[in-house]
Formats: sequence, structure tokens, C-alpha cells
Amino acid sequence: MNSQEKIVEMFDKIAPSYDLANRVLSFGIDKSWRKKAVDFVLKKFSNQTISIVDMACGTGDMIALWQGRAGFFGAGIKDIVGVDPSSGMLEVAQKKFSKSGVRFISSLAHESSIEDDFADIISISYGIRNVKERSATLLEFNRILKPGGYLLVLEFTKREKKGFISALRDFYLSKILPKIGGAISKQKEAYEYLPSSIESFLDTDSFKTELKEHIERFGDAYFNSSTDYSRLCKSYEFYNRFSNYKYILIYQLDCLIFKDEIDYWCDKGYDYIGAPIISNHSGWSFVPIVGNGGFSLRKVDYFKSITNLDSEFRKKYDSILETHKKKEKYEEVEDLYFCEFVNSKWLFDVPTIEESLQFAIDMNPDIVFDANRGLPMGCHAFCKNIPFWEKIVKFPEDVKDAAYKEH
Repeated sequence: MNSQEKIVEMFDKIAPSYDLANRVLSFGIDKSWRKKAVDFVLKKFSNQTISIVDMACGTGDMIALWQGRAGFFGAGIKDIVGVDPSSGMLEVAQKKFSKSGVRFISSLAHESSIEDDFADIISISYGIRNVKERSATLLEFNRILKPGGYLLVLEFTKREKKGFISALRDFYLSKILPKIGGAISKQKEAYEYLPSSIESFLDTDSFKTELKEHIERFGDAYFNSSTDYSRLCKSYEFYNRFSNYKYILIYQLDCLIFKDEIDYWCDKGYDYIGAPIISNHSGWSFVPIVGNGGFSLRKVDYFKSITNLDSEFRKKYDSILETHKKKEKYEEVEDLYFCEFVNSKWLFDVPTIEESLQFAIDMNPDIVFDANRGLPMGCHAFCKNIPFWEKIVKFPEDVKDAAYKEH
């Protein structure tokens, strides 16, 4: 059994006896595990009003706990949504919560249709290993979850096969559990699937790593024009989303990477690194400055400090910007705002022009590229300079054709 459709069909069949089988097979321990996890998260939302989504909600065990335990922490539940692809499971759940205001959605986890930034908490208990589109599902969780929200995952993970306890556990899962589960549900195959699904899932450390590899999403309104994009890059919200990181690398779609040197440049400790802006390009600059934002490394804490509306910098210099002769250009071009205006008032720690050319090249590569120095870590706007870069990089013909047509 491996297709998502077969797994859903299996849960449809065992839905009527699912709760009883869980209690018997886990000796009731699963209830204490759920309660402990729910209490841990609810403590984070004491005296707040919250919205919760329970993915792979099954017959609603977690929903009942969220509702039953919230009051102990002074948390009020504004909305609670259960999502599951199994119509059999949802039928049981809807009967349990027919008068409680719970909203149920019949859907695979990665296709929930719930609005962006809806949930303070997303929970999924003993369901993530049954999800075939796991990467897409984690992206969906990230889309639905509010900034600062919590994802609660309860799951059996693959464990090292070592020692007596491990052997005893495997014996119970493979020999005893299918017989008891089959006797209760009359669906032995479903309970033979359980140990195999654990074995084919990740170990705990691998799953933690997978969870960290997430994507932050920002609204489409930030990508309608260069001014909209500039507004995003100059916002506190943007950098605050990456507060768990020391640096972020801005990598636009017209960039190339030549060397694996990201750790080297992070270790330098600069506030900002970008390809030098070296010419009077559309009135941007009369002297070389560091640097272009399309391929740039930015220290998160520093950028938070200069984009925070309550910061010393913003209070002091926003009024100056209002009457500045380049105000419109600074609104449209975020890297010029940071590297020319901000840097003139609130100094960045940036590399020299010469050193930043080792990080990246943007304008006039035919002038600034030094064969003795070799390739930089990367480049920005390669498609604007395709005659130069195609001497160094072998591009697919369709990429070259598109670049020549556009520029």
C-alpha cells in the first residue's frame, strides 16, 4: 500500500472502530501524549484568542482536546478547523462536533484552501507519515500559519534497531498490533500498514531538519512593480521573518552562483555585501558604492534595527528623506536607498569595492572582471550582460535566446 488514494480508502474502512482501536492498541497512552502536547502549546497563548487547524484530524481526538484544554490557560478559540481526506473519518468527527461550531474540510493536507495567515496553531497527530506530498504539505502549513504561530506534530519516527527494548517494540508492532487491530476493525491489512509506515518514515533528526527547510511567503502586492518590491525590502516585517537567522542571502532570478563560499562571507561579519554599483547608471550614483541588492548578503539584526519604525535611525532621518532630491529614486530602488542614503547617515559595515568584487559582479563585467582574481562567488543581472558571461558560462540555447531578446 503506497498510493495516497489507497491510504485514504484504508482510513475510510477503519473509521467506525478507529477510536476504540487506538485506545486498546496504545493502552490509552496516546491520550496522555496528546494532552501533554496540547498543554505545552496552549501555554504559549495564555489569555489570547486563537485560531486552530487540525490536519489529518481523523475522528477529532485533537479537536476535542484543544476545546477541552483551552480554558485552563485562559485561551479563547475563535475558529477551529479539521482537515482530513477521509470521508469516513470526517463522518464520525462531524457527528461528535455537530453543535460545537467546528468547521470540517475534506481535503488532502497540501490542498486545504484555508486562507493565508489563518492559524495560530496547526496540529497534526500521527498523520504526517501518511502524507505522500510532504514537501508541498509543509509549504501549505507555512502559508496557513501566522508569523509566530506553532506547528505541533505528534508522530512515530524510525528508530535505531538496537537492544532488547527495540526488539520488543518491533515485535509488538509487527506481530501483536496487526492481530488486535484486525480483530477490532476487521481490517487487518490496515494495521499491518502501521509498522511499515513507521519504518519507511524519517528518523527524528531527519524530520527536524526537513521542518527547518521552509519557505517564507509574502503577498503578491509586493511583486507588482519595482517600487512594491522595494517597499518589501525596506520593511521591518521582511527581516523580522528571518529573526532565527544571522544572515539572509537575496538571490534574484537573474543571478548565477560560481562558488560555494556563503560561510566564508558570513564569517566576515559585514552588515551588507553586494556587487559594487560602479557607474552613473540612470542617475543612480556618481561614485562606486557597495552595493547592488539583487545578489546581496544582509545581516538580519542590523536591517531590523534600521527598518524598525521606532528605531533611532527612522525617527531621525525619515523627515530628511521626505525632502531629499532622490526621494522618488529611493522609493523605487531599495539597494540605492540602503547603500547611498542610509549609509551616508548611519554607516554600514561593508567591504571595500575591491573586496566586494570578489563577492559578486553586477554592472560592466567586461571592465571589472579580473582574470587574475578569478570568478567571484556570484553575479547579478547576467542576462543584461550575456555577451560577456557566455564566454565563461555555457548557457542552454533557450536561456541565451531569451536574454538576447530581452536585452
